[in-house]
Amino acid sequence: MLTLSKIENKSYKTEFIDYNLPDLIKEFVKNLQGYSLAQKKQIVVLSESEFIPIKIDQNLLMKVINNVLSNAIQHASNTITINTKTHGQYVVIEIADDRAGISATDLPHIFERFYKGKSGNFGLGLSIAKTAIEFMNGSIRAYNKNGAVFEITLRPSKTAH
Repeated sequence: MLTLSKIENKSYKTEFIDYNLPDLIKEFVKNLQGYSLAQKKQIVVLSESEFIPIKIDQNLLMKVINNVLSNAIQHASNTITINTKTHGQYVVIEIADDRAGISATDLPHIFERFYKGKSGNFGLGLSIAKTAIEFMNGSIRAYNKNGAVFEITLRPSKTAH
């Protein structure tokens, strides 16, 4: 909630640094590996390339991935897949679970602050994720395709490592 407040009040201090996106995603997944194992869920990390440069605020992106991935772990039947790829001028992170997906009633509202689906907690996680991604000039959307899919789109880095 503090991060959300700082972003909205324009007092969040950003630190945009060049990273390799697949390496960052692997690092973020390690942070949630214990939770995933406790829930008896498997996280599969895929990437179209070993190197996808991105200039990003690591702390903000970590909060986004942790929020979305935690939800996916909670709702998946067995497996969550995270796939990083490029699409035209953009970098895309897809986080998908293998359950029935998000109900048609909930889907239009999941990024609204304090909106909770049937098994939601506080209704803040996805709102924070959306605010953080938009703050980094990206976008996030959710749809159903063999389960729930969250698609995060960001601009790639112009700098190569």
